[in-house]
Amino acid sequence: MKSTGHLEFYMYFCRHMKWVIFISVFILLGCSPTEAKRKVQTFTVGTDKAFAPFIQSAFETEQVSDTSYKGSLFFAPQEALIDTFLEHSTDLIFCGRPLDSLEKAYLASRQKILRSYEVGYDALVVIRHSSSIDTVISLEKLKKEIGEKEGKYVIDQMESLNWQYLRSRLSLSSTTKMAVAGSDEKVLELVAANPGLTGIVSYALVADRDDPTVQQRMKDIRIVYLHASDSIPAKPSPDALAIGSYPFKRTIWMHSTEGVDGNSAGMAGFMLKDKGKRLLLKMGILPATMPGREVELIE
Repeated sequence: MKSTGHLEFYMYFCRHMKWVIFISVFILLGCSPTEAKRKVQTFTVGTDKAFAPFIQSAFETEQVSDTSYKGSLFFAPQEALIDTFLEHSTDLIFCGRPLDSLEKAYLASRQKILRSYEVGYDALVVIRHSSSIDTVISLEKLKKEIGEKEGKYVIDQMESLNWQYLRSRLSLSSTTKMAVAGSDEKVLELVAANPGLTGIVSYALVADRDDPTVQQRMKDIRIVYLHASDSIPAKPSPDALAIGSYPFKRTIWMHSTEGVDGNSAGMAGFMLKDKGKRLLLKMGILPATMPGREVELIE
C-alpha cells in the first residue's frame, strides 16, 4: 500500500506541476517591469548656459548608453547653479570656476566630500557681421572700445558667466555697461542683422562647424581674431587653446559630492573617459587631457 501511495502522489504531482511552472513564469514576467523600474535611479545635472551645447550632447549620449539611471538636465546662471549644488538639490554641476574656501567649508560642515575636475577648455569669442572689414582686434583696443562704445557691444546678460569672464580678463570697471540681448543666441541674431554691432558669445555656440545649426548661424557672422600686445592674432580652436595662442581661454569645471556608487557617477565618468573627451573634440572643445588613440589591427 505504501508503494501505491507513492505512485498516486507522483501521478498527482505530474498532473499539476505544469500549472505550477506556468504560474511561476507568469508571476516572474508580470513583476519584472516593476522590479526594473525600482532599480532605475534618478539624478540631476546642472550647467551654465554658456556650456549648454556640449554638456547637453554629452548628457543625452550618456543617457542612451546607461538606462539604469535616469537624469534630468537644467540650465542656470553660474552662481545660482552653485547655490543649488551647495544645498544638494543638484547632484552634478558644470561651471566656470572652482569652489571657493567658504563653499568648500560649507560642504565639509555637511559631511560632503567635494570632487572637482577640470573637464576641458572653451573660449569667449568676439563676433562681427560678415561684411565687417575689422577682423582683428587687440585686447587693449577691445577694452577701450567696450568702455567708450556702450551701445555698439552686446552680450547675453550682465553678470552672466560670459560677462564675469570678460570683466575679469580685461579688468573692466564695475560700472562698465554693454547692450544686453538676453541670450547668446539673441546676440548672434542681433549681430547678423546689424553690421555695426560687435557681439561677445560663448565659443560653444559656434565651435562645431559640422553642425547644420552652427553653419546656419555663421552665414552672416565672422569670428574676430584676438591678440595680446605681444602675440600673433588667433581664432579659437582646440589647437589654439592647447598651445595658448588664443587669449580668451576658460576652464570648464565639473563638481560632484558623489562617489563611484552615486547616481550621477555615470555622467561624471563619461565626461572623464575617452568617449566623453572625443565628443568634446568633435564639438570643437579642448578636453583637459587628450583621449587615447584608437588603433585598428588588421591581420
